[in-house]
Amino acid sequence: RVDLTFTMILLGQAAIQPIGPILLKNFTPRVICLASAGVLSLSLYVAAYLTSLSWFFVIYGFAGGCATGLLQGIPITHCYKYFPNAKTAISCLLITSSGIGNFGLSYLAYMTINPRNEMPDHEGRFS
Repeated sequence: RVDLTFTMILLGQAAIQPIGPILLKNFTPRVICLASAGVLSLSLYVAAYLTSLSWFFVIYGFAGGCATGLLQGIPITHCYKYFPNAKTAISCLLITSSGIGNFGLSYLAYMTINPRNEMPDHEGRFS
């Protein structure tokens, strides 16, 4: 059920993204990035040990999406601050570059994990 995982990621991103600029008033970008990395790392670690698919969607999808959404507000807020007359262009550029980066890095991750395009064995591992 990849579609439900992706939906939960988008839901988490949309839920937390407006909070990022509010947090920038009280915390530095470094603190927000570290907190986001901690949430993402913890959600991936916990999701690796889950046996329930429903909880996997919540922990991996929603919590991972929240961590990603928190990070997306930082560059947008800073660019709006320095380029107040080009908000539309800035938004388009940042969101497009994020999508292109995800597309390219997902291919790189796949080629790193399974470079010979093999089928997994009965335990779900690659040789």
